[in-house]
Amino acid sequence: MVTLVVTSGTSAGNSEPSEATETRFMTMIRDSIPTSKTTITLLLVCLLATSGCLDVLTGEEPYSVESEPVDVSDDALSSTEYELARNESPTFNNSVSVADQERSVEATSHMREYERNTDLAGTEVSVTRFVVLSTPKAEIGGQSMNPIGDWSNNQLIEELLGTYEGVDTPEFDGNRTASVLGEERTVSTYTATAQVVEEVSVPVTIHVASFAHEDDYITVIAVHPDDLEEQQRIDRLLEGLEHPA
Repeated sequence: MVTLVVTSGTSAGNSEPSEATETRFMTMIRDSIPTSKTTITLLLVCLLATSGCLDVLTGEEPYSVESEPVDVSDDALSSTEYELARNESPTFNNSVSVADQERSVEATSHMREYERNTDLAGTEVSVTRFVVLSTPKAEIGGQSMNPIGDWSNNQLIEELLGTYEGVDTPEFDGNRTASVLGEERTVSTYTATAQVVEEVSVPVTIHVASFAHEDDYITVIAVHPDDLEEQQRIDRLLEGLEHPA
């Protein structure tokens, strides 16, 4: 958990702390008088790392945590006719309390969006989406660094389906299970109306899954018009998820 904070530093096996670093470290301990077990552990890890970690504790540098990328296998994409449309690594800024002081946190996530072209009113358009997001599961001082941990499914839909315009309030339709990363996961479905192309709105089905895997949280959202039989393809994409990618 704590080691995620110091991934940018040099490990204890690669360098020894300098005398100046140790002096600065001891002065900081005396001044802050930490009582939290988590804080003490963090300080000790920093002592064994580098002075760069001390910059984090003194507020000169932010904490930095990052999830592992997640994507869909080439075989799954080929069999479903989906293609990569967007590849982003958004960074969320937050703050936590360490040794009774506020510290900045940078949490980097990884998002992939896939799409499939379909025929709509005689025109080929991209109206099916499959979005997968990995966010860090790290905790610091008992506080989760997951930047979207308190988002509802409706907020996830609104934020992650940015390429769809005018999605009205989704209504819960039911749950099912699907095989994802070696386990059966719950997939929730919602119904809504969305604008798929300019001035054209249609009923859509939205699929949402969110779960922990390895050291990250994985969130999946897929959307397609109701008149498309897309669930089999979506389940194949879920089955083809790779993490870490």
